[in-house]
Parts: sequence; structure tokens; C-alpha cells
Amino acid sequence: MKINTSDIEKINKELKKAQKRASARTCSKNTVYLMVTEIEQHLTDHDIPKRLWAGIQVEYAEHVNCNAYNKISYSAQSTRLIIERFSSSWFLIEAGRVTLTTRNNAGRDTSITIPEHNQNEIKESMFRNLLKI
Repeated sequence: MKINTSDIEKINKELKKAQKRASARTCSKNTVYLMVTEIEQHLTDHDIPKRLWAGIQVEYAEHVNCNAYNKISYSAQSTRLIIERFSSSWFLIEAGRVTLTTRNNAGRDTSITIPEHNQNEIKESMFRNLLKI
């Protein structure tokens, strides 16, 4: 699957398919938009050039908050999204269910994977920016 994050209709369709039996729908089209906005801001804040964004993957899953079980930790289903930056735009490449341990204060798991071929260039770019200070 490869859906452009600007194609709201296809994203909604894919999220409905991933969450069809879910009692807690943890993701929406807004979640995808916020993921893209946050990751772009994060990369921009760290002065990583846009040409090095290609291949970066972001995985996101939100923990379900359950106040009824304050002191008990248990496993619950959540929706996991994986988006990837291609040369022109961000694309949703996977949406599915995943089991997460709940916590008293709900949070989210977000991980960023940078391809090896870009890691050295990003390190050099960040180092050059440090020298400018």
C-alpha cells in the first residue's frame, strides 16, 4: 500500500479497514496530518535538508487510556501507522492493529527510522550547523 498523505479519501478508507472491529479508534485523518506536520517540524528544527528526507519512516501508535483500571496494566489494541517520505511527498504505507500495554496516563509510541545511506550526510549536516554557532 502506498497512499499519499494528502489523499484524505483513501486514507479514511484505509483507516476504516484497519479499525473496522476496533472498540477504540485511535487514529484518524487528522492523526496522519499531525504526524507529517510534527516530523517535518522536527526535521526542520534539526536543520536536516529536505533532500535527505527521502526514505525516512515514521511509526506511530497511541496507547489507549483506560481510567477504569487505574492500577492495572493490561494489553489493548491500537492502530499503528507507518508513513514514509518519498522524493515528492509523505505516504501512508501501512495501517494495522497492534497490541500495546496500557498505562494510566495515555501516551504514544513514535519512532523515526533514517536510512543508513542518509545517516552520515545528516550527521555531517548537523555538525556543520553546530560549527556555525
